[in-house]
Amino acid sequence: RLKMTNVVSKSADVNAPNLAPGTVLVSINGDPLRVDAINTRMKAYIFKMQMRVFAVRKDILDRRINDMLILAEANKRKVGPEEIIRTEITEKLKAPTETEVSKFYEANKASIKTDLAGARMAIVTYLQQEQQEQLEVVLANKLRTSAKLQLLLKEPEPPVLNISLGTGASRGDVNSPVTVVEFTDFQCSACGGMYPIAEDVLKSYGTRVHFVMRNFPLPSVHPNAYNAAQAAEAAKAQGKFWEYIDLLFKNQNTLDRDSLKKYASQAGLDRKQFDAEFDSGKYEPVVRHDMEDGDGFGVEATPTFFINGVMLTDYSGEGLRAAIEKAFARAGRRP
Repeated sequence: RLKMTNVVSKSADVNAPNLAPGTVLVSINGDPLRVDAINTRMKAYIFKMQMRVFAVRKDILDRRINDMLILAEANKRKVGPEEIIRTEITEKLKAPTETEVSKFYEANKASIKTDLAGARMAIVTYLQQEQQEQLEVVLANKLRTSAKLQLLLKEPEPPVLNISLGTGASRGDVNSPVTVVEFTDFQCSACGGMYPIAEDVLKSYGTRVHFVMRNFPLPSVHPNAYNAAQAAEAAKAQGKFWEYIDLLFKNQNTLDRDSLKKYASQAGLDRKQFDAEFDSGKYEPVVRHDMEDGDGFGVEATPTFFINGVMLTDYSGEGLRAAIEKAFARAGRRP
């Protein structure tokens, strides 16, 4: 229906190789959409595909290296490779104890659809497989230590994206050479787990790092996240964003509308203003804009961090700190 009421004309074969950045792909009412605009949106997705290919390639390569090292060790001992496997792995395997089985069941009971008796055999098999994989890693590391191994396979370099800050809540020096942007979902357990880790890292830099938080609720899996994002925007309007989201992350299992209003009181917000803005959906356009931007930057899950436009791949405290330090180094500045 939209195509019938607007003039749409195609200007190039999108499947043609090596299209110039300025090539017009389509014109809508005379407004051209060029290759460079599409390429910008594709960068993050292309990188993710490259990382998937890299992971598969590295896995195959690691297995091949291990096989070759086991064969070399077998030749050195004048035995068959199966003898190395037997002495270094098979003979070291131990049957899981009843305590280990029960502990695993209790830790994963929520996702196991039967009682302990019904799940015992599957748990034993899983724990044995896990133990075997650990022994295989120990053997591989042992053999690699004594081998002259030069691994030339390189991990793909992530693209540097021009991440817009939107109207996201921010803190730190806006003129800092390092800007960290997070797309988050307040009902996401991974976001809740990363929150204190990121806070510890970022606070260690004081105001030397510019930190911006933007919304990327995933309502299909987190039904209260969309409202929580709007509530956080209403808190930001009163200068209490960080105090408010601290309550959201501490109460991720209770983010219904009434609870979101209760947290506003706990954060010291003007409830009359908060309720009016929240109930009217005043900040829904802001949340939608953040989501659209995130989608354009290749955000598919939360949390997603960008450090000076580079998507974070290691979501540990050490990984975040290393990315920040690398950004400072690239900027020629010391943190």
